[in-house]
Parts: sequence; C-alpha cells; structure tokens
Amino acid sequence: MPAGVSRNKDKKDRSLYRERVLAALEEAGFTLAEAPFKRDENRFFSAKLLYPSLFDTGAGLRPHIRVEMSLKAPILEPIFRPIASLIGMAQQAAREVAAFPCVNPVETAADKLSALAWRVHARRRGTPDDDPTIIRHLHDLAALKFMVTASAEFVELVVKAAAEDRGRGGKATVSITPQEMFHAMLERLATDPLWEIEYRDYVRQVSFRSTLPAPTI
Repeated sequence: MPAGVSRNKDKKDRSLYRERVLAALEEAGFTLAEAPFKRDENRFFSAKLLYPSLFDTGAGLRPHIRVEMSLKAPILEPIFRPIASLIGMAQQAAREVAAFPCVNPVETAADKLSALAWRVHARRRGTPDDDPTIIRHLHDLAALKFMVTASAEFVELVVKAAAEDRGRGGKATVSITPQEMFHAMLERLATDPLWEIEYRDYVRQVSFRSTLPAPTI
C-alpha cells in the first residue's frame, strides 16, 4: 500500500476510534459542551463534558470534565494500579478495579512540566484567552515530586516533551529555546505572588485539609 494511502487510512481509523469513544461517553449520559479539539492527524483529541455541580467553582477549576486521549504508545512501560472510589474506601470495601494499566507517572510528569513551561511563558493575565486553570499542572507536579526525583529517565523525557511542544503558545514562545523557557518559568513562578494565591485557591477547592501548604519553587 502506498505511503500516502496508508497514512490517510491510519488518520481515518483514528478518527473513527475517536467517534466511538465520544459516542460511548454520550451513551453513558455525558453531554459534549462543544466540538472536540483534535490535532496531529487525529493522534490527539480532547473533549469537554458537561456535568451538574452543586458548588461554585473558582477560576482555577474547569466548569466541565475534560477528557484527553493520545493515540500513541507510551515511552515507558505502563504500570498497573488499582482503582477505588472514595465511597468504597470509606466503607473499606474491595477495590472496584484490581489492576488497570496506566501511563507511568514519570512520563506524565514530564509532559506536565513541559506544558506548564510554555503555558506560563505564554500566559497574559486579563486577556480574553487567559487560562487560570493551568495552575493544575503545578499542583500535579507537586504530587509527583518524589517519583520524579527518583527517576533516571525524567530529564530525557522532559527534553523530548519540550521538543514535541516546540511552537505551542504562539508568538510568545516561537523564538525562545526550551532552556530559556524553563528558566523563565521558574523565575516567574518564584517572583510573581499571584501564582501562589492562585495555587492556594486551587488547593482549597480540591482538598479536605484545613491548612494548606505553600508551593515551593
């Protein structure tokens, strides 16, 4: 089969798979908030799902569930983790899923660090496209800190993720190297007090703790 034909078939197959996933979610009772976003010849897509909320949400939380899927093999070997609901844990019941294949958290952390870097550099507060929900990446990275520091593959994974994200962020990132972008991110997070305020507000909304630790950059 010619390369061009095979490429178009693969792209169509990924599109059909995306439609099957979204149809299954809608059959389960979810409603799409808007048309799904897709890129990289359908190797990636994201969809916003509406859901009822009983509480007000702050700027750091999305008002919807966002499902993202990358149709490519992970770099590191998947790891298997159990899945348990909060209700089941409170009742000390057996885990609903004994073992589920997951992307290695070190690989996830590398992707999140790269995403945080270009988003922090590109962000301009007060503009129509400002996205305060990017603070979630900092919160997730704090949770993954100890796994990352024990990993020999993390630096290489970050370099690869940054290369794949090159150019994302538009004009704000097009002429900056990954090294410069990571340095600028650390400096901005450490010196801009609004980031700490946003972080505390985000954690307050997703945590049951009465006291909240401040982020350490």
